[in-house]
Amino acid sequence: MHEDKLTNWSTRTVTMNRKIIYGLAIALMLPLVYWIVYATGGIKYVYSHSMYIPILLAGIFFGLKGGILTAMVAGIILGPLMPLETLTNESQPVFNWVFRLLVFMGTGALSGYGIDRLKKSNRKARRMVLYNAETNIPNTNAIRALCNNLPKGPKTIATVLISNHQDIIDALGTDAYNKILHTLYMEIKNAPSTVHAVVQSDTHKLWVVKSHQHLEEDARILLSLINHKCFIEETPIYLDVSLGVNLIKDADACDTLETYRISDSLARDAQKQNLPYVIKDEYLDRRKSDYDLVSRFGESFFNEELSLAFQTQVNMNTGKPFAVEALLRWDHPKIGSVSPSRFIPLIEETKLIHHLTNWVLENAFKAINALMANDCDIDIAINISAKNLYDPEFYERTVSLMDSQKVNPEKVVLEITESALMVDPDKCKIILDKFASKGLRIAIDDFGAGYSSLAYLSRFPIHTIKIDKYFISQLNKEDSMVRIVKSTIDLARDLGYEVIAEGVETKENVRVLKELDGLYAQGFYYSEPVSLEQLLRTAVKK
Repeated sequence: MHEDKLTNWSTRTVTMNRKIIYGLAIALMLPLVYWIVYATGGIKYVYSHSMYIPILLAGIFFGLKGGILTAMVAGIILGPLMPLETLTNESQPVFNWVFRLLVFMGTGALSGYGIDRLKKSNRKARRMVLYNAETNIPNTNAIRALCNNLPKGPKTIATVLISNHQDIIDALGTDAYNKILHTLYMEIKNAPSTVHAVVQSDTHKLWVVKSHQHLEEDARILLSLINHKCFIEETPIYLDVSLGVNLIKDADACDTLETYRISDSLARDAQKQNLPYVIKDEYLDRRKSDYDLVSRFGESFFNEELSLAFQTQVNMNTGKPFAVEALLRWDHPKIGSVSPSRFIPLIEETKLIHHLTNWVLENAFKAINALMANDCDIDIAINISAKNLYDPEFYERTVSLMDSQKVNPEKVVLEITESALMVDPDKCKIILDKFASKGLRIAIDDFGAGYSSLAYLSRFPIHTIKIDKYFISQLNKEDSMVRIVKSTIDLARDLGYEVIAEGVETKENVRVLKELDGLYAQGFYYSEPVSLEQLLRTAVKK
């Protein structure tokens, strides 16, 4: 259905109305030329050559068949129906008009054949422009054709993103993947008539336009059309598909590429969250807000509007701090204080994370020196992003920075979440081993929030385990949490790790942790995050 619509549009040189007009004009020219030739004395005079005009026009507008048919009519009316000379009414010799008829037919055939070849070449060229050569699927150039004259009313726009396309290509090759993509295209295209258009916008992406029912329902319908398990030469294939679904109220907007920007973003969001689909509700506003926040952060970063706060980590038996965690703070002059949980994940998606980490390291190292200068012998824990670990220059930059500031590596603790380790464990182990050999210590932050086990983490050069604050907050509410925390403390100690309980906020938290043989804690019960100046004046000197 879609292909016929696209082909018809791409090969049409004139509209049907224009063809009717041209046909009538040629039909009128034939008797007009006959009258001119007859009025000027007959076929023996030169005016008969004017008959080539309608013959050529017929070939141009109607092709080979039109050219030959018009030539035959012209040959007959200027043949036996036209005298050689009108004054004597002498008939033409048969050979005379038959030869002329053949010349006319040859002229009509040549012009028509030439135009037909030109149209065929035009169709081929347009197909190359409108179709993906490898998959035989309409591309983004075909949007205008496929969305031409859509029924009025709202339309659902969907982006179908194949998340595991590279895995399929690596395993089976590009040709097999293209067959799979074409099969997916056919499954959606041959759906009920509610699907108006399907195009391939990228190697791993299809755009779909369908009649709008309800965004949730439309997403489920499209998912039901996609056969997640298919076979290529008896090899089972799994398609990991993510959908972004958006509503367009004006059908006329479906033929512009900008229309699909939102559904593309939604599909990428579904892929990141490992969801089958994401529909537009507050998503666009949130994305605009995120972009605005990143833009403001870039400005604040270079305007030195960031700062570090420090929260102590204490020995619960003595109440004395042995380390502090450096926490990033952002106070914007217009939008005020922004939570790190709000802006740090956004910055991690950009190259700004490397500049930001360097800034944190530099200021944390300055804090170490300031503490040492004031006889405060405590360590500083610094949070590291997974993006930093997989930066090949991160280790060298960090070591160079420590050397330039003459920082004792043994005073530095790098905190990284267990989920970050799991992105590429082998690569992560290599760089952590380098830091450990240099004297820095490694702490696993938010332990328990991910899916790894202490047995698995034992392959890394870890010094400290920080139990996620969720488990600590539930200690007084669920007996199961007490058992989980108890077993974590015992197993971690058996493996030679120090254990720090995060998010300790109440006296009851402290009591239960002590009963569980917990030794170290961090949280509001002991100290809120404070500036370096406050740290030097108060808690650190106790």
